[in-house]
Amino acid sequence: MSRLAEIARSALDSKPPREAIDDITDEACRTIERVDPDARPRRTGQFNHTFLPDVVVSWPDSARRPSRSVFLRFDLGQELSDDLELLGRDGPMFLALSDSGSTEDQSRRGSREQLTVGLSDQVNALAARPDALDAIAKGPHTDLMTQFVRSSIVGGGRGLLEQNDARTVLDAASEAYAGAQELSAATLHAPLTVLGRSFVGRVTSEAFKTLQMLWWASGGSPEAFPGTSESIFDVSDDEIAHFLDYLFGRPEIEDAAFWQRLGQRISPTNLLSLVSAGPSPNLQRLVENSLARLRFKGVMADTMAPRMPPVAQDFWWSIARSTLVLSGSDFELAFVDDGRHFGSRSGGLPLTVDEVRRRVGTLPVETVEVDDEHRVKDIRGKAADNEDARAVSIDALLAGEQGSITAVTVRLPDGPRLRCNYERSTALIDEGDTSLALLARFSSQLLLRLGDQQAKLVFYVTPRQNVIRDEIR
Repeated sequence: MSRLAEIARSALDSKPPREAIDDITDEACRTIERVDPDARPRRTGQFNHTFLPDVVVSWPDSARRPSRSVFLRFDLGQELSDDLELLGRDGPMFLALSDSGSTEDQSRRGSREQLTVGLSDQVNALAARPDALDAIAKGPHTDLMTQFVRSSIVGGGRGLLEQNDARTVLDAASEAYAGAQELSAATLHAPLTVLGRSFVGRVTSEAFKTLQMLWWASGGSPEAFPGTSESIFDVSDDEIAHFLDYLFGRPEIEDAAFWQRLGQRISPTNLLSLVSAGPSPNLQRLVENSLARLRFKGVMADTMAPRMPPVAQDFWWSIARSTLVLSGSDFELAFVDDGRHFGSRSGGLPLTVDEVRRRVGTLPVETVEVDDEHRVKDIRGKAADNEDARAVSIDALLAGEQGSITAVTVRLPDGPRLRCNYERSTALIDEGDTSLALLARFSSQLLLRLGDQQAKLVFYVTPRQNVIRDEIR
C-alpha cells in the first residue's frame, strides 16, 4: 500500500478532521516531491471537494512548466465524471487517496473504461493513484527518457494513471530510448504512441524532440526518424545548445557509448554557445569521452586559494563566460576556440630561465622572448640554411641567458606551435588547433606549477577506455 493511501485510511479513521486533512495533504505533497524533486507543491488549505484545488504545484522554470492544480479525491470512480466536466478543461491533476485495484474486478474494469473515456474528452487532465506515482518515483531511471517521464508526469501527464499504466509508460520510455540509440524505427513506433497519449501536447512535443536529438546524436539523419513528414526535424546550433543544456540538467547518464556517439556530433562551438553550465555529472561524461576529438585553439590559466571540489574527483569541467573550464582545487584552465577572449588580459609574470627550463623539459622550442633589463629580444632556433625558426632544446636556446622569460613557443607532438605568454598566462596555437587532451596536458605544464598534481592531471586528460576512466573517479 502506498504511504498516501495508508495515511488517508488511518487519519480519516482515527484523527480529528482538521488534523486528518493536514496529514493527508502533507503526504500528498511529499508524494509529488518523491516523483519530481524539482516540483514545489503548496497547500491551499482547502479540502472540500469543490472547484478550489487542495494543492498547487509550481516549478523553478515556470516559463517551460506552468503551475498545475491538484485536487485530492477519495477515489477515481463515477463521482469524478462531474469533476472532469467542471474542471477538466484547465488541465488539473486529480490524485486519489486509494491505490490501484485489480482490473479483474468487473465493476472496477467498467469504471476504469468509463473514466478513460471521460478523460479522453479532457485532453489535458490527469487522474492518478498514489501507488502509480510511487512506481514512477522508484523507477528505474537508468536513461534519459525514463528520467524524462519522472520529471514530467506531475506537470504534464494526462489520462488515467494507475500502477499498470505507470509501468507501461516507463517501459515505453526505455524502449524509445533504446530505439533512438539503435536507430531502429520499428522499435520506436509503439513507445511513441504510448508517450503521445500519456502527456499533454507541449510535453509530448518535448519528449519527441528529445528522442529526435537522441536519434541525431546516435548518427541518424533527421529524414529517417519515424513518423509523418511533420516528424522531420532540423538540427540547428540552437537546437543542439538546447539539447546540451537539457542533458546537463538531468541526473547522471552512465551510458558511455551514448556520450561517445554524442561527442562525435558536437563541436566546441556547440558547447561554448551555452555561455555557462555548472560542473554537472553529464558535462563531465561528455567532455571526458571527447578529449581526443574536441579541438581548441587557446587557453587562459589562473591560480587561486585552495578550495573544496564541487564533485567527488580531483578535476572537473564547467562552462563559464563562453569558455570550457578545467578546474582543480587551486587552478583553472579556460579553453577557447579562438583568441578573442585574450584581449588585453594581464596578471601573469615573467619567469626565470631556470623555471622555464623546468616547465619546458624535453619539448622542442622554436622561440623564446627574453626581457633582459627591460630590453625585450627574441631568441630563435635557426635552421642552418635559412632564417626560419627551428625547434631545438631549451638548454641549447637559453645557453648563457640571464633575463626573465616573457614568452616561449614550443612544438607540440601533433605538429602545431603553441605560444605561451607568461605575462598574460595564456597559450595559443599559432595556426589551426589541437585536441583538448594535448592542449590541457601541455598548457598546464607550461603555464602552471602544479607539483604532484601535474602527473594526476596528465593521466586525467589522457584519452583511454572508459572503464579505466571510471576507476579514477
